[in-house]
Formats: sequence, C-alpha cells, structure tokens
Amino acid sequence: MTKYTYFREVYSGRVFFDKRTEKRILAMRARARNSTGLSLLSMALAFIGIVTLGTVWGGFVIMQLWGWFIVPTFENAPSLNLVEAIGLDLVVTMLTLKRTAASNEDEPFIDGVIVSFFYGLIMGAILLFIGFAVSAFM
Repeated sequence: MTKYTYFREVYSGRVFFDKRTEKRILAMRARARNSTGLSLLSMALAFIGIVTLGTVWGGFVIMQLWGWFIVPTFENAPSLNLVEAIGLDLVVTMLTLKRTAASNEDEPFIDGVIVSFFYGLIMGAILLFIGFAVSAFM
C-alpha cells in the first residue's frame, strides 16, 4: 500500500487501526469540515460588497452604452446618470434573470456568488469594449 493510498483510505474512513487513532481522525475531519476559513459575518459582508460592486458596475456599463448609442440615435432621449442606470440595470436583470432548477450541492454559496460577480465583471468589460469600438464609427 502506498503512502497516498493509506492517507486516502484513512481520510475516507475505511481504515482504522485503533479507537484512539479513529477518534483523532474523526476530530480532524470535523474541524476541517467546520473551518471554512471565513466566519458567517465575513461571508455576509463579502456577499453584500460583491453584490454592491456588481450592481454599480452594471449601472456604469448601462450608462456608458446608453450615452453612446441611445442618446445620439433618438433626439429626445435623455441621458442617464449613474443612479438611473443602476435602476434600469436592476429592472432588466430582474426581467431576464435565469433561474436554474438544480444547484450544485458540492459548491458553497459564496463560490457561486464570486463566480457570478466575475462573470458580470468580465461581460461588462467586454460590452464596454465592443460598445466603445462601435461608437467610434458613429
């Protein structure tokens, strides 16, 4: 039995040599399971911060695209300030939100939030880049 196989089997709970070792390993597994590295308060604050930054970023992207395309195209269209653009972004997001039927149980909630934030960040940057390039030809 290799060293890797031994540790894998011990960690999975299949091999125990005595009760003392078994208790130690079970205690280590419980500590590893309970210690996520972040407290509940810090995860809540991170979630609020990520959602806030994502919302402001989305509003900024909408504001820029609106100013580049809607205002020059339609004579009486008003320009949007950041707060109005955030509101418009929230309405559009609410109307087009895709809900998944099943969530991945193995993935922690905060990981999904972080992935969504970076997806929005990257998509916003791509939209701004394409919008800027297209607005140069207007």
